[in-house]
Amino acid sequence: MSLFMAKVRRLIVNQKLAKTLEYQEKLDDDVASRSDLFQCYWQSVEPARVKMKERMEWLSAAIDQKSVEPFLIHFSALGYHMTSQVADWITSAGQACLAQGYMELGQKLVKHAAHEDGHHELYRNDLKGLLAGYNKKHGAGLTADALIDMPPTPGVASYIQLHEGVISSAHPYAQIAIESEIELVSVLYGPMMIGRCVELLGFGILKQLSFVEDHTLLDVGHTTYNFKAMDAFLNEHPETLEPLIDAGRAAIRAYTQYLEDAFDRSQLAGQLSFEPESAQDFTVNTDRAA
Repeated sequence: MSLFMAKVRRLIVNQKLAKTLEYQEKLDDDVASRSDLFQCYWQSVEPARVKMKERMEWLSAAIDQKSVEPFLIHFSALGYHMTSQVADWITSAGQACLAQGYMELGQKLVKHAAHEDGHHELYRNDLKGLLAGYNKKHGAGLTADALIDMPPTPGVASYIQLHEGVISSAHPYAQIAIESEIELVSVLYGPMMIGRCVELLGFGILKQLSFVEDHTLLDVGHTTYNFKAMDAFLNEHPETLEPLIDAGRAAIRAYTQYLEDAFDRSQLAGQLSFEPESAQDFTVNTDRAA
């Protein structure tokens, strides 16, 4: 494909995702409009965001014509595990907040959980569509269930452990930091990922990127909602700042690892069947004194 056509495809994607790109430009102003406590949180987590940005830029450049389909297949299969329990995690964290007397945030989390329910099925449907094309092209017989049933990678295991650790800790309110950072990922990097995939595979691939496309647009609203909720919570409970920072950093690290896991699997001699990696322990200080 010519450089001109690649630029044309990228331009069309940017027009499609104009709302998200507009928010990216306004993000600094949004943060600056928040309280000093929120800005302290933001600045403390920023080094983790910068590192993720560097990895995402590297990943976007490293994905090529040969690896893009295997990457998306593993991204979707692992993504199913990243999202299948999200609604339950948020509900449990919200209920734990209510039990500890954090009534307003607890109610917001429980309400927000309903918006996340069933999103893992978008990943399953994307995976099925990707495999249909891959199997036809390569004469393979891979199934979505077989890939989903594989043990989780270190990034997925870390992400699950983080959520479960926060829920059972003295700081269940840290769920709002996880939500803020992960939904911001879609806003910041969704257009980059979609644009790269369209450059390599054409617009037909959008049918198998429903999770990314939906969240790149939806999570603009979710991000502003999360920022507002965390800002209000911090000003009412300033002693919670450090656990929120810990959880935000850990969420970014785990999600970055998940994306790198998907890429690493895509590089395994072009194979989509292999011995999975063993999950590694990932610890975060969720029990820091409030």
